[in-house]
Amino acid sequence: MQLKQHTFDGHCHSTASDGTNSPRELAALAFGRGLTTLYMTDHDTLNGYHELLTAATLAKPSSDESLDGDIALSVDGADQRLWVRSPQSDHSMSIEPGAELSCEWAGKTIHILAYGLDIHQPALQGLLETQMSRRRHRADTIVARVSEATGRQDLREHLPDTELLARPHFAQALVAMGEVRTEREAFNRYLGQGKAGDVVVDWPEMAALLEELAACGVAVSLAHPDAYNLSATRLRLLVDEYQDMSSACELRALEVATPDVKQGRAAWLADLARKHELFQTAGSDYHGRRTPWRRLGLFPDMPGLKEGSGPANCRKAVPSLFEALN
Repeated sequence: MQLKQHTFDGHCHSTASDGTNSPRELAALAFGRGLTTLYMTDHDTLNGYHELLTAATLAKPSSDESLDGDIALSVDGADQRLWVRSPQSDHSMSIEPGAELSCEWAGKTIHILAYGLDIHQPALQGLLETQMSRRRHRADTIVARVSEATGRQDLREHLPDTELLARPHFAQALVAMGEVRTEREAFNRYLGQGKAGDVVVDWPEMAALLEELAACGVAVSLAHPDAYNLSATRLRLLVDEYQDMSSACELRALEVATPDVKQGRAAWLADLARKHELFQTAGSDYHGRRTPWRRLGLFPDMPGLKEGSGPANCRKAVPSLFEALN
């Protein structure tokens, strides 16, 4: 697929989950690439967004927090919207809170992107805490199993100080310990499928997660549907059931355009979205150095995009969920 530089990115990760850029670095990088809107979608947490929001809120006396050189964070308005600006230009970028949430469907782990979040809502905070508790339990189990497999008891000492520990963090730790030479070797020996660190998380069923998200009043998008290694028939079934299970959500979409989408697949996915009366979303799924082929704002165009009030009013075009959110 032909990639294009966009002025928004609907899917990215910081060190608050499994990215390699800190939230500040991520914001500065996105601003430097000319983005005007960045949706932070760390896995099962808003910690990265909260870090930036806190930094901007506590900044004195100008209510701006320097990110990089002349670039600064600020919080505006009654809705406490987070912005990145530079006094040297008219360019500005809003940072929007989002999350990528894990669930189960037909024995596979599926990801749901959540947008339009009220970060102070107790129900949403409880949902994210439950998701994080699942991740903490998994991390503790990986520590125990990999420590036994290596005969080492210092694994935790080499892990980063982050609430969300993913397998790449364990791979880095094993390299730092001298147990393996590369992160790839760490996965081959300890963390890959069938190895000691291959620990399954007891994620909620997709229907249950979507029900909770609907109760929180958020918009949802089925993340990178082309990345689950499903046949066309199974993928249609996934989208069918996702449509049914998300019916209580006012705004729902498919993530159609990503850097890894196969040739011709984006148009096929957009057509699926149209037939199911879903919006479409797009994003880079940027993780930093772990995905060097991805760049913030760089992904294919959303197929057949044109303005409209909703999918039901467009026979061929599939509107963007991001337009509906604004």
